Amino acid sequence: MRNQPIPDDLVRTQVEWMCAYQALAHGEGSYSALRRRLVTLSARVDAHPYWEGRTPPAGARAQVRRLARERVSPPDGFRS
Repeated sequence: MRNQPIPDDLVRTQVEWMCAYQALAHGEGSYSALRRRLVTLSARVDAHPYWEGRTPPAGARAQVRRLARERVSPPDGFRS
């Protein structure tokens, strides 16, 4: 079985997760709202149809995070 490319919407959701995480880490906004946002986005990433019905290729989750980092223009000191 050939590996399917990682869907763009999955990477975009991971980007949103990273931005929400950074906002929480820097105290930007409501703590409770940002935590709820992270839980929601985590569930969306984890339940994405890309992962359903098959074993994802080795390193696929790391690849999603790498692709998301490439789209984010992080402030100095950003670490994931």
